[in-house]
Amino acid sequence: MIVVYDAVIFYAMPNEIGKEPLEGYTIIGEPIYPEGLPDCVIRVEEKGAQKIMTVETGAGKERAEKAARFILERYSPEKILIVGTCGAMRRELKTGDIIICDPIFAEIFTEECAEPLLLPAIHPEDRLRSLAIEVLGEERLGENLTILYHEWPQKEYPQIAVVEMEDYWIGSVAQEKNIPFLAVRVVMEPYRERIIPREERTQKYQTWRRERFIRITTILQNKFLLPFLQKL
Repeated sequence: MIVVYDAVIFYAMPNEIGKEPLEGYTIIGEPIYPEGLPDCVIRVEEKGAQKIMTVETGAGKERAEKAARFILERYSPEKILIVGTCGAMRRELKTGDIIICDPIFAEIFTEECAEPLLLPAIHPEDRLRSLAIEVLGEERLGENLTILYHEWPQKEYPQIAVVEMEDYWIGSVAQEKNIPFLAVRVVMEPYRERIIPREERTQKYQTWRRERFIRITTILQNKFLLPFLQKL
């Protein structure tokens, strides 16, 4: 029997959507750890008649794309949500700001070209985008760039609001399967904040970064994700 889910929520890192299970939801069964996808964790949650699936993909193109294909070839979600943190490419964006990503571009590199190339934009479904605007109470649209590496783009893109590492790859698979999708991100790193190499991270820095992460993912859950799911 094919189980139809009201939504599948993709996110990259543990607890990037806030608490698990989502507030008011109950986890059904045990987490699923797909063979061949070592960073992927799948959970099924219910609230009343609503059944959702949350999918932790791991960071980056390969993990996100493989997890999306695994899910969409085996399950039948009515909608795809992609959520998580991002870095700001505009000075006016601050930590905790929520952005509805539209359009979404991807930056890639080829041996033939010294400059990075932008892949054609993909767009969320109009109805899901409108619902997100209704939930947030204002039109917080921003152009999004999916990058390959956890570092700021070398090239300046004046039109880009935020950067992250998964949205384009998951959204492209959703489009291929004709499943409506929406990507919403919350800013963690303000404009061009220095990315500290792991070997230079002190315990004090790690604690500060973890506390900031918890704070902004809670903002994402409470101000967007839970109200949005309630309106689906």
